[in-house]
Amino acid sequence: MKDKKDRQDELSSLSPRLAKMKKDNPFEVPYNYFEKLPDDILQQWREEEQASQAKQSAPSWLDQLLDQLSVLLQPRTAIAFASLAVLIAAAVWMMQVGPEGANSMEVALAEPISDQEIEAYIEANLDEFDTELLFAESIAAVEESDAGEWEVDDADLDEYLDEIIDELDEEELEQLL
Repeated sequence: MKDKKDRQDELSSLSPRLAKMKKDNPFEVPYNYFEKLPDDILQQWREEEQASQAKQSAPSWLDQLLDQLSVLLQPRTAIAFASLAVLIAAAVWMMQVGPEGANSMEVALAEPISDQEIEAYIEANLDEFDTELLFAESIAAVEESDAGEWEVDDADLDEYLDEIIDELDEEELEQLL
């Protein structure tokens, strides 16, 4: 008995709150608890079942709409709708450009261009042309007119370009640069 009293004193010195706690059995159950338990569980299950059946039997119009929209938002369906939207947008854009744009381009290309217009364009946009390509085209034109064959190497090209530069005036060089 004395030992029990010593333990109680030590407990109250270490933790007064624990010492004041009840020493009764905390694991008591109400009278007839285990006899009523199966009936209570069965009653709860029946109530939940009835509630779920009531929800399933009459879905609201909002639930139906959300179900239909969720089908449309599936990845496969969403990709199909996005592709269709892109195709429609491209078709509308193509219709706006329409055949008028294509016909005007064909008409513009069908009209003959004078040599002066061609030379003026080349002089205005000389820096956009590749000199080797121009030289090759002029040689091709000469080859078509002559029956002889020409071979162009880098030395001939450099010599030809040096001659052209020597023939240019200072004003023309300043325009080109």
